[in-house]
Amino acid sequence: MANNQSNPNSTNAAGENPQKSLPATNGDAVSKAGLWQYLAEIVLAGAVGTGVWLFGEHLVSHGHNFVGSVVNFMAFCIYFATVPITTVKVWPHPKAVWLSFCGFCVLMALAFIFSSRPPLGPKTHFTYSLQIGDSPTSRVFLTNDFLFRWHVVKVGDLPNGGVMLNDLVNGCIVIPVQQGQSNAIFKFAVENDSALKVTDLEAIVGFPKDWPCDLDPAKWHKGEAVEIIPGAWKFEPTNMQYFSAQSPYGLFPFDTIDFPPITNRCTPEYIGQTFKAGRFDIIIRSTGFEEMLAANIVFFPVTSNSFKPFLTLGHLNSNGLIQVSPSQKEFEESQK
Repeated sequence: MANNQSNPNSTNAAGENPQKSLPATNGDAVSKAGLWQYLAEIVLAGAVGTGVWLFGEHLVSHGHNFVGSVVNFMAFCIYFATVPITTVKVWPHPKAVWLSFCGFCVLMALAFIFSSRPPLGPKTHFTYSLQIGDSPTSRVFLTNDFLFRWHVVKVGDLPNGGVMLNDLVNGCIVIPVQQGQSNAIFKFAVENDSALKVTDLEAIVGFPKDWPCDLDPAKWHKGEAVEIIPGAWKFEPTNMQYFSAQSPYGLFPFDTIDFPPITNRCTPEYIGQTFKAGRFDIIIRSTGFEEMLAANIVFFPVTSNSFKPFLTLGHLNSNGLIQVSPSQKEFEESQK
């Protein structure tokens, strides 16, 4: 009987008490420590983000817009870092979480950049027209998408300090003239078709230097125009004459100004199936705006005064002769 009594101090087969072999978990203490660490990380991110954001606002208020925006973006990223901090607590894949957060920051950086651009407001824009003579039906709209800007297609040597180049201008204004007619009266009109008021409009028109032009010297003045070869030179064409005039009043949206007429006392030349072309330029300037358009003027001999001027494309030869060959449909549409 004595041998069957249990000894509370007895050990198991391994010689140890099984209860003494279990480690102390202290689960409540561990949970509380993790919770306090998580809360500390959240509060720290919020505090640092707030401080960085206040510094960014300080920079912006003192005119450092770009640097202030960069600092504000840093504050944005710090604030949103609370998301991956929380995520890794429930999804233990920190590498994937933080890589995703970096990708998110890159996308938001692009959004910050594009949203920081100034809003696109209305821009100055004009519509130009040319009337030949006194008939309103002879008005031609010099559309910006048809006529070509000046551009250099070939630059040669510089003999005697001059620049030798060719300007590629294929747009043509075909002007009818009857037999014996020598004068062509050019009347220019500019319409402000933007939503902005323009107070300093200036028009500069150019004709070949050998064309005798009559104009009102009190309204037209000798003008200047320059052609620019980027990174090289800018110069004034020597084969052209330019006249400038300014609008005497401001142009509200959709107002039109008619500039004083210029009379060209030039006899049209007709040579076989080709025509001697004359270069025509128009330059419009105002604050923050400048546009230069060019065309070839072709005087076309006709026998009827019902023929109206029109725009077409042509091919300018090296000898200064131009070939125009509008389609039948193009010609019929221009005469309506």
